[in-house]
Amino acid sequence: MLCAKPLDWDAPVTEVLSLEANGLTFADIEPVYLAPADAGAAFSSDNVDAWSIWDPFLAIAEVQHEPTVLVRAPEVITVNTYFLGNSAFAAEPDNAPVIEGTLAALADSAAWADANRDKVAEALHEVTGVPLEAQELAAERAEFGIFPLTPEIVAGQQETADRFFDLGLIPNAIRVEDAVWAAPGG
Repeated sequence: MLCAKPLDWDAPVTEVLSLEANGLTFADIEPVYLAPADAGAAFSSDNVDAWSIWDPFLAIAEVQHEPTVLVRAPEVITVNTYFLGNSAFAAEPDNAPVIEGTLAALADSAAWADANRDKVAEALHEVTGVPLEAQELAAERAEFGIFPLTPEIVAGQQETADRFFDLGLIPNAIRVEDAVWAAPGG
């Protein structure tokens, strides 16, 4: 099976778990690494059998091509998005207020977006040119919020890292906890 995959390898754990849930392994597919626009073209012209993608590209495909959705990420794993900081910057105690202030501002923005999904869709449509219908679909199913990194989230990321190391997708074993920022004093 040819499977179009994002160039940035954004959601590989979902793909691996989806395959495993259906009795397949990563070795059972032939990944084709394409940017979303190229993958969409390959998918719509039947040059790949499956496509692993995120919104708004999923919504575009649903609106334009009515594909069969094989599995959605929440069916196999809890997916999180992360904000990353330069390690040296994050380790400097004087930068903690900047990080905390940024996270608070992002939380305020996420709360606004959660309460104004129609405006989010309109703004993204204007900025990206993605059809409004697709942006509305993507905005409606999005989860807006800024949440703490709980021990459960870190454990889930560790499971993913271990799985990827075992599959040979990353060259070295890593300890996820070492990369998690904690505000000074807890």
